[in-house]
Amino acid sequence: PFVDPSVVFGQNTALNLPDQFIEHPLVELSRQRQITTGRTPCGFFGTGATLEPGEILTLFAIIGHVSNVEHLHRDVERLAQSAYIHSKRQEAKQLVSQLTEVIATQTSLPLFDAYVCQTFLDNILRGGWPIILGEENKHIVFHIYSRKHGDLERDYNYYYLAAEPYSQGNANYRDVNQNRRCDVLFKPEVGDFNVQAFLGLIQPDGYNPLIVDGSRFTLPTEHRATVLALVEYPDKLESVLAQSFSPGQLLRAISDREIGLKTSLETFITTTLAHADQHFEAKFGEGFWIDHWIYNLDLVETSLAVYPDKKDELLFNKPVVSYFESPVIVQPSARKYVLVDGKVRQYGTVVVDEEKASRIAARSELPNLVRTMHGLGEVYRTTVFAKLVSLALLKFTSLDPLGMGIEMEAGKPGWYDALNGLPGLFGSSLCETYELERLLVFLLDAWTENEVKVVELPVEQNILFQEAHLALSDWKASSDTHRDFYLWDAIASARETYRDRVRLGFDGQTIMLSYDELTPILTSFLGKVRTGIQRAVQMNDGIPPTYFAYTVEDYDLVMSSDGRTQYDEQDRPYVQVKNFKPLVLPMFLEGPVHALK
Repeated sequence: PFVDPSVVFGQNTALNLPDQFIEHPLVELSRQRQITTGRTPCGFFGTGATLEPGEILTLFAIIGHVSNVEHLHRDVERLAQSAYIHSKRQEAKQLVSQLTEVIATQTSLPLFDAYVCQTFLDNILRGGWPIILGEENKHIVFHIYSRKHGDLERDYNYYYLAAEPYSQGNANYRDVNQNRRCDVLFKPEVGDFNVQAFLGLIQPDGYNPLIVDGSRFTLPTEHRATVLALVEYPDKLESVLAQSFSPGQLLRAISDREIGLKTSLETFITTTLAHADQHFEAKFGEGFWIDHWIYNLDLVETSLAVYPDKKDELLFNKPVVSYFESPVIVQPSARKYVLVDGKVRQYGTVVVDEEKASRIAARSELPNLVRTMHGLGEVYRTTVFAKLVSLALLKFTSLDPLGMGIEMEAGKPGWYDALNGLPGLFGSSLCETYELERLLVFLLDAWTENEVKVVELPVEQNILFQEAHLALSDWKASSDTHRDFYLWDAIASARETYRDRVRLGFDGQTIMLSYDELTPILTSFLGKVRTGIQRAVQMNDGIPPTYFAYTVEDYDLVMSSDGRTQYDEQDRPYVQVKNFKPLVLPMFLEGPVHALK
């Protein structure tokens, strides 16, 4: 086989002609050294033959993965049968038809019908397809096929597709979240799984990890004997069950290690998962994007579209949603506002917190879930409603200096990668402000309709609520021409103090806020958000803009206690901003789209 593209294509990196194959005989190519690391592989093979008139030569290619080459040698005769290959090709076609059957469309335009199915298939490949495992009294929602977005041949996309049954891959939070918004519409058994999973990855600072690795399971020690009793050679399976595992890993271990089952594969998987704990796993990746959180309300609304009778149960009755803990923190303004060539920029926005990282690494169970007692206590869990309330609070305190857009203060913009430099220019986005308005309206309506008139929040979030509300009250009462900046400065400072308080986890103390206490605060937040949106539209001649940048017009250098200028690791002076000037960036369709939404 040829796995090194240069052996086939030579220097033709466009890959439109196999230059080497054209110029050299196959035997000569097969003797060339192939590089198998550090480059995207190809998959070619060939044979030499002279065909008589009317003679046919058929070449079959099987490309895949095997955990041990000996398994391939063992089954080579079966795999090499043309009938087997044809049956597998037909099986693949049937699988595509089965997966897209739920959205199959019949119109007078067959091309449109095919487009609908293909688009849905693309969504499955990115967001995954939910299947239901486990027993009747314990449904396990498990997504297969999920993978990272984009094209497989692009080197910068690090793909991982598990070479095992029930295969799942790595993906980005935004991609799988938005692609699973309709899961419950196509398969109602999904219920609120996605709501809990993705809200559970929101951190105490309002951001979320980039990389979603899918579901894994752990089997409590007291249940291992039950599972081991289902196999012929339990000693070969013990090491697998002692660690986190996926369903595919179990099946592959049974096959590779020739463990042997006393029951059917389906019964084995069902029994195992019924006794196991499911974990939706993720990791930091890089940076914190400003738009990832907006899809969570879509998950809630589609779930309620199918189960409107379970609204109270979903929002208020189950304190099961966790907070994700990342080893990376967002720097305060005093450590990311720097002077570069005479202009103030926002650089070095996120850093690894070594203390957090060491605590996470030291945990043997659920290492990335936020604890009480500042990281030393129990995993903190809350309700969906309380998590959404905290999310609204954290995004409100991230409004830009004029209250128009959500700040890109954590190093990344939204989905539009061409704007990766905008955070350095104090960029912000109106799209997320529209989504914040939508979230606040949802919270106020849901609470008004519900009989539960209290919400339990960590004491740290209550303090931030009160400080933000006080600053907003002062802004309303002020006639100072700089009142917008003073409001932004006060709220940003309160947000940074909050983040420092919860850096290692919550204290553990909570406070019950009543409907009468919190509703006026949320209502005042909503009013301020709408004022900011109105201002943005007026600044853009009546059309909703999308992005803003801010220029620093006045600043002070940050000095140490002994009067020396403070510098970052690249010898850039830190500054304290005293005034901003906004710039509406050129028109972009995203803003009006969110306004219509």
